[in-house]
Amino acid sequence: MRNSNVQQHTLLKSLGLHILPGALTTAAFLVFKPLLDTSGYPPLLAFLLAVILVDLPVLLGVMLVAGKKRNGRYSLEGVVLYRDKVSWVTFALVFVGAFVAVYALMMMVTPLSTVLAESAFTWLPDWMFLEERTQYQSYASNALLVTFVLQLVLTGVALPGVEARHPDQHRFARIRQCPGAVDVSDGRVGDVACLTPSLACQQF
Repeated sequence: MRNSNVQQHTLLKSLGLHILPGALTTAAFLVFKPLLDTSGYPPLLAFLLAVILVDLPVLLGVMLVAGKKRNGRYSLEGVVLYRDKVSWVTFALVFVGAFVAVYALMMMVTPLSTVLAESAFTWLPDWMFLEERTQYQSYASNALLVTFVLQLVLTGVALPGVEARHPDQHRFARIRQCPGAVDVSDGRVGDVACLTPSLACQQF
């Protein structure tokens, strides 16, 4: 869907749309974790519950409120923009290129993340570093299976699918208008358009 009347966000509003969902999710994570301490499940489950109960509703709520203002009813019509279809060849090239680029970036920043965790963030409890494998060794295999399956569904399907629609209108589209832009995810893979603004504003 194309729309030449997309209004620019202020810098403050754009920052708020970036930061608010994550800040609220982190706060919910901190609340849920002590409640699950005696449940036999790892802290990761508390984070996933925060995603389900806070992050996803906030992301969807922002879009539905925008739809209410635009259409007079709660709808995503005119809110989720840049849905023009692209060829499978273009999609495959962008997807593979984005995957390689993101993987390379992750490899490059891993040493920096380690340095920051061991220096600037030593005051944080160990359970907040969810990627630390040692914290999962004391939990039963069935509890880990439930947790990791839920993580796969949320972070691999549900969350990327919602986030890929949220930035189209509220981050990239209003930060920089791109005539003739397309959403390279094309509904086939959720989070491709979230990777970089240049991907979401690509001319084909």
